[in-house]
Amino acid sequence: MSEEKFGHWGLLLFFFCCLVAMILIHFLRRSKITYFHETGLNSLIGIIVGVFIKHCGGSEEIREFSGFKREIFMILLLPHIIFESGYNLKKRNFFKNIVSILLFAILGTLITAFFVGGFLIIFSHKTSIFNLSTIECLLFGSIISATDPVSVLAIFQQLGVDPDLYANVFGESVLNDAIAIVLVETFLKFRDHDVTAVFIFKSLGVFFGVFLGSFGIGALNAMISAFLIKHIKVRDFPIIETSILFLFAWCTYFLCEDLGLSGIAGILFCGIVQAHYSYLNLSEKSKELTKNLAHLLSFMSESFVFIYLGLAVFCFEHDFHVGIIFVAFFLCLISRFFNIAPLSWINNKIKKNHQISAKKQFVLWFSGLRGAVSFALSVDLPTPHGPVILTTTLIIVLITIFLFGGLTTIVVKKLDVQVENPPIPYMKNKGLLKLERKYIKPFLTHRKYDPAKYDPANYSPYPSNLEVPLLDSQNDKEEKIENPNEIELENSNENQNQNPNEIELENQNENQNENQNENENQNQNEIENQIENQNENQNIN
Repeated sequence: MSEEKFGHWGLLLFFFCCLVAMILIHFLRRSKITYFHETGLNSLIGIIVGVFIKHCGGSEEIREFSGFKREIFMILLLPHIIFESGYNLKKRNFFKNIVSILLFAILGTLITAFFVGGFLIIFSHKTSIFNLSTIECLLFGSIISATDPVSVLAIFQQLGVDPDLYANVFGESVLNDAIAIVLVETFLKFRDHDVTAVFIFKSLGVFFGVFLGSFGIGALNAMISAFLIKHIKVRDFPIIETSILFLFAWCTYFLCEDLGLSGIAGILFCGIVQAHYSYLNLSEKSKELTKNLAHLLSFMSESFVFIYLGLAVFCFEHDFHVGIIFVAFFLCLISRFFNIAPLSWINNKIKKNHQISAKKQFVLWFSGLRGAVSFALSVDLPTPHGPVILTTTLIIVLITIFLFGGLTTIVVKKLDVQVENPPIPYMKNKGLLKLERKYIKPFLTHRKYDPAKYDPANYSPYPSNLEVPLLDSQNDKEEKIENPNEIELENSNENQNQNPNEIELENQNENQNENQNENENQNQNEIENQIENQNENQNIN
């Protein structure tokens, strides 16, 4: 079979698995099953197909087809997942809990990476359980520090957990993925160096330089896209608007990669800033289109990764090492505890009004699943013991997906961290936030600064006009809260941009619709009166 023909069959296999997964996910969502979730279903489909392929003698061909898989993950799949996380971010709850999120995402990821990596170095050098090099231990610690609680967040959304808890889990996973990827890329750059104290500090310096540089480029490109969309007035062409927004994000990714920075971190921050500025300049059709398209690409990419993860169980050559799997799994659990407990204590000392209770800390510890990002980072590592790291990561990801993900519903209900009608957080209008609202946002968007709307006297934590479901990934709910007069301002701006003839046509259409509705109501009333008269005559007779 030719290479091209074989490639087509391989792609057909993956797309067929995705098609089956979509159909089964539909029935899963309609059912009331809570202990089995979508990521587990995708992985299970991959495992079943992998068993079939292995017994049919096709595992060698699948491995050959997957020879360039790391590039597929890092260029075609992960950017969609990361961008959607930033673009569909719930801004208010995210920034309300920004202190705890940054603590868990930055310090927590570093604690996990060096805790796991450090103890693996000790076990590797002081015992005969396994034999990994120092840089491989640090690489594994960085890989396994990436949390991916997709299934947990879906269950949180169904059960309606506390918004602050949801924001912490989601916010940590968003930033944590980017930080773990940058950390892995940093160690890969220095894999041929001797690991010393100077090496560690130099690696951390490179890590923070890459991370901050990627943040700057991502934020700058997003602001340029907002300014451009505001002034070229493409609101009448939703496809062009959407294309401009996504092309800026992709340009950010490749620009960061070409500059030696992290494209993943760059596209994440580009998505967050675009959601804050560019989104406000889009037409209503483009707003809906960009959200749905970002979610679609992310959903398909994650499904592909988890199906691929299931296929890898039986289709790839593995180097099982029970000792390192056992030790690494328990190091993950212990490091998660030393991540959550001390950082929650620090957060409670800093933020007196936003305490993280013991129940929430346990849920945060429990929801630190490993998933698509950890698996993708472990694929095709250019190290002597790369297959050992891949196999160990795969086993830990599967355990956390099926065991911890399946028990999430029970844990949430037992600890009673659900909230039926959560209040909308109020963000004070002072400091840098006031500066941003007064100067930056009006410059980049159509929004005008109105101090009255940020007055606590005008704030309502339970607006009566909101009918958006709890923890929806859309930003519409927050936009309505932010300024009750902005809808009128946007309508006036749209009317100014429209031609008088278009406005007259719209008014005529509205009047025609109103007249039709009135005529229909009149006809219905006449029919009801006739029926009543007939009934009265029958009663008289």
